[in-house]
Amino acid sequence: MTQYIDITLITIGPRQRKRLETAPLADLEESIRQRGLIHPPTYREIDGQNGTIWQLIVGERRTTVMKRLHEKGVQFYHNGELVPRGQIPILTLQQNLTRADLKQVEFDENKIREALPWQDEAEALAEIHRLRLEENPSQSRLATAQQLIDEKVVETNTSAHALAQRIQRATAITENLNNPTIAKARNETEAYNLILKGEEERINATLARRRLAAVGGIPDIELRHGDCLKILQTLSRDTADLILADPPFGIGADGGGFRQRSVHHHNYEDTPENARTIAQTIITEGFRVAKPMANLWMFCDIDMFFELRDMCKRAGWTPFRTPVIWRKSASEGMAPWQGKGPRRTYELLIYATKGQRGLISSPVDILDYSRVSRSERIHAAEKPVDLLRYLIECSTLPGDFVLDPCCGSGSSLVAARLLKRTGLGIESDDVFFATAMSNVYKEPDSDSADTETLSALA
Repeated sequence: MTQYIDITLITIGPRQRKRLETAPLADLEESIRQRGLIHPPTYREIDGQNGTIWQLIVGERRTTVMKRLHEKGVQFYHNGELVPRGQIPILTLQQNLTRADLKQVEFDENKIREALPWQDEAEALAEIHRLRLEENPSQSRLATAQQLIDEKVVETNTSAHALAQRIQRATAITENLNNPTIAKARNETEAYNLILKGEEERINATLARRRLAAVGGIPDIELRHGDCLKILQTLSRDTADLILADPPFGIGADGGGFRQRSVHHHNYEDTPENARTIAQTIITEGFRVAKPMANLWMFCDIDMFFELRDMCKRAGWTPFRTPVIWRKSASEGMAPWQGKGPRRTYELLIYATKGQRGLISSPVDILDYSRVSRSERIHAAEKPVDLLRYLIECSTLPGDFVLDPCCGSGSSLVAARLLKRTGLGIESDDVFFATAMSNVYKEPDSDSADTETLSALA
């Protein structure tokens, strides 16, 4: 049954707490804020040192989000009623059931009431099998699957072998749900494919590192894995001839609405506050890192263009007054209002110079370069190599140093290498850093590939 308990009486185990350390919760918080809580978390009553406490069985993300909402003073609904301040609704289960039984019953009940979010369903399947293994170390996934079918917890027309494979996938997914790329997938199948893709990219990156080690020395193009906010502060001054940046735009591209409209996901925090912080660091630290005469190109959204222009002025850059437009398609584009508004087929860039270096050649302010096709696109914000090559070529000379603080899967560095520039790329995402490694440090004979082929690289 459902009841309310004070949030100070709950306890979350170490395994659950560890999963929450990096769990993406913004979408769930927004869902509960707007639509209310559908599935209460499941607890059981246990005796504590100072009296009764409630032990969480499943639903740590929902519990954490409700606590956050209470801390922010935001009220929310459950079953059409306002949840009392400082309390959360819970489901309680019998004391005499094993932990695996508790998990299985809760999974079954939620499935009957309404389809679980795929993340919760994957976690439940993985947890049921893990708890059955605690009871019987020789328990196979096939045995757990057959038990779920026999007890009608899942559809009876599901084969045990198919369900066993699904439990295997669910286990892998659960172990990776702290990765926003996985957690924000549309469904279980997409999440598992992303995990396999990530493993493939890591293998390619390892091979790339071995090739570099065999050659010896410091590569002309360097990649660093980490937070650009921290790494930029460690770079020497007077180093870069060009800073070419594509940071978050601050338009909520990491939210559910964008994922519903786009095949490729933006797996980074895209709040205005985070975008502003990253842009400010790139502009100010970039001015220090830049040589006395250097250039800056930065992709941005119209809402932030004028603010970025002012940041550049304050830091010492001389910004171009108006934006440069990248027209990426004549037809394909994001439709923020679905069919009730225009499609966005362009992006903006801000250009600025230091020491009045200026450009080597003067481009027009509307750049026509087709975006990477959906079938070949890897990164949601991926830019075509041809476009980046053009920006680098009009801003630098061979041998100059190009810095990309948010290099994604490496397009700018591929372009810099083709143009015989040196450079540094920084990327925080594990999978995209591995992708950049394999893209930038390709097999030696692949450097002779034609530009059209290379332009499809991420």
